[in-house]
Amino acid sequence: MKFRVFTTLRQRVALLLVSVIIPAIVLVVMNAVSTRSRDRAEVQQEAYRLARLASATHERLPESAGQLFSALSQIPAVVMPQSESCAMALAAVVTPGSQFQNVGVLSREGMILCSARPMTTPTVGDRPWLEEAVKIAGLVVGRYEAGLGPHPSVILARRVMPAGGDRVLFAAVDLMWLSELARTVPLPPQSSVNVVDDHGTILARYPAHAEWVGKDVRNVPLIATALAQGDGVIEAAGIDGVARLYGFHRVEMPGGSGFITTVGIPLDVAYEPANTRLRASLAILAVVAVVTLGVARMASDRLFTRKIDALLRAARRLSAGDLSARTEEPWSDDELGELARTFDSMAWAVGQRTEDLRQMMESLRALAARLESVREEERTRISREIHDELGQTLTGIRMDLDRLEERVAASQMSEAEKKTVDGKLISVRGLVDSALDTARRISRQLRPSVLDVLGLKAGIEWQLEEFRARTRIDTELLAPDDLAGIGEDISVTLFRILQEALTNVMRHANATMVTVRIEREDDSLVMEVMDNGRGFEQADRPYPASLGLLGMRERAAVLGGLTTVTSRPGHGTTVHVTLSVRPPSAPTGKSS
Repeated sequence: MKFRVFTTLRQRVALLLVSVIIPAIVLVVMNAVSTRSRDRAEVQQEAYRLARLASATHERLPESAGQLFSALSQIPAVVMPQSESCAMALAAVVTPGSQFQNVGVLSREGMILCSARPMTTPTVGDRPWLEEAVKIAGLVVGRYEAGLGPHPSVILARRVMPAGGDRVLFAAVDLMWLSELARTVPLPPQSSVNVVDDHGTILARYPAHAEWVGKDVRNVPLIATALAQGDGVIEAAGIDGVARLYGFHRVEMPGGSGFITTVGIPLDVAYEPANTRLRASLAILAVVAVVTLGVARMASDRLFTRKIDALLRAARRLSAGDLSARTEEPWSDDELGELARTFDSMAWAVGQRTEDLRQMMESLRALAARLESVREEERTRISREIHDELGQTLTGIRMDLDRLEERVAASQMSEAEKKTVDGKLISVRGLVDSALDTARRISRQLRPSVLDVLGLKAGIEWQLEEFRARTRIDTELLAPDDLAGIGEDISVTLFRILQEALTNVMRHANATMVTVRIEREDDSLVMEVMDNGRGFEQADRPYPASLGLLGMRERAAVLGGLTTVTSRPGHGTTVHVTLSVRPPSAPTGKSS
């Protein structure tokens, strides 16, 4: 089935108004997209600024460590450590809230000579940062490790050479302090701060520092991009899988090492202002659209839609057969008024011509009924004359031939002459008998006497026997026994329709069986003639071109009845006739 939209005028007016509103919606969406892009850039720059802010203290870390090491190198108890005095001096450096969780003195070989806090390992000679600190005179930054303080840390170390020996000072940066420092950055909710070393190890994290510290995240796209670029902005999923707008900044440390600080702001937070403005704009536009559509609907109904509906209702009534249909509206002088007046004029003309045609059809039908009645009367008259006059004449000739034969037998003719005359008499008697049979057959075909004497059922039985004998097609009659009381006009009409239907079966159906069913249905008499022939497509039903079918329809129509033909290829054809009859119990004797 074909699907159609915008088929009514109201729908098309609404579509026109929507098409006017659509550009405004497009402008609002484009503005929202532009604002969203601008907000995105601003949020990314803000994230980058926060990343630099979070990195500011990290950038001062080498300076703080250098100052610390310079101060410690001036204390004799530290550079020439005595266990108790050295530990006390170093313990004064490691205070609560300090960025260093442990400070100590090492030998060149990595032996721990002194530390502010007890250490679980006596030597760190295998550490790469120690080997590098021994080689160079500057500050060395190590990697993430555990064991040199209460918590995991990053080691800063520098070699000092006092008069009495060669020492290495180290300081363990408290990574919890880095995390607390990241937490102080002013961030929107659900934001994150990461501090990562050059090897992709998490040094500090906010939030959930303890859960992430020490983990290798170098394969995360965010961290890989930050390590590769050093500074920049990116929209990506963080180490926790949440998509954010990130800014990242690299803090350079002595020796070429460094830290990467990333600050991520959630997309919802970043796009919330733009989304809020878009929702507000669309809500206002929706209200305007609804009000506009409502006003336009009322205006269109008042100006033209209601008038067109009236015209449409009148047209539908007219198409349904109501010839009195008019628009019945006070019309103006515009195009719709002119259309309505033209329609009313057309409806009046159609009604007038239809009435003329109806009267003509009634006259033709009455004429056809009269002609058919005259034909039936003429058939009856001719049938009776053939049966009576011609039949009697032929019967008289037959009797005269019999008497002539007796006289010839009693005459004095020779045997040869008698034989010749007898042969002629036999030949003439055969011709007379044949003529008599022909007269009787023609008489029955014109008007079967059995139809007048015994009624409709007997007439149909005789017709089916004649049809079966002529065509070798089996027949069957299903009919009640109370058909004798129906009117003569109904009996003749059904009999003639049956004759025409059987003629069509013989000519076209190629059937082997014909069934005739007659029954009463309320105040109607129904006859069906069914064959099991080849049938035909209903679209090819030959009503207009077939005079036989047209004749059947008209015969029934004269009595106010209906004839229909149904067929399907390979399933035969059925002629259905319905005629109105007087109910058997009706008291009136007037024929219907």
